[in-house]
Amino acid sequence: MTNPMRFFSLLVLASALTACGGGGSSSSSGSDQNNNNSGSNTGSNTGNNNTSNVITTQCAEANSTITVTTAGCVTAGTNPQTALCVSSGSTNSIKMLSGNNKTVAEVTNGGSTFTGASISINGKSYVCG
Repeated sequence: MTNPMRFFSLLVLASALTACGGGGSSSSSGSDQNNNNSGSNTGSNTGNNNTSNVITTQCAEANSTITVTTAGCVTAGTNPQTALCVSSGSTNSIKMLSGNNKTVAEVTNGGSTFTGASISINGKSYVCG
């Protein structure tokens, strides 16, 4: 009975993260991350973004498994997520931030953190690779 409960919890979490822009709105690092929820940025992101580190590589996907790299990648679809695999000692985690054209720093500082080298959201597995 815990598997349906886990699935439901992940579904609710994924929905909330998508609706809230990946959790970036609670970041205290600045307001330039909070205006990208609609996908129609009106130029409010003119702060100190370093465009040399923009993540543009498409995440590899096979059989509903999305491979996230340490350099970062962008998921396909109508609601893209920018994802980054982060290692700290022997612990891996996946950072995700709604939208594309995000820098490594934006995902690292403003993205939602999922602990573990593999997570499942809406029937898709995200793995560090």
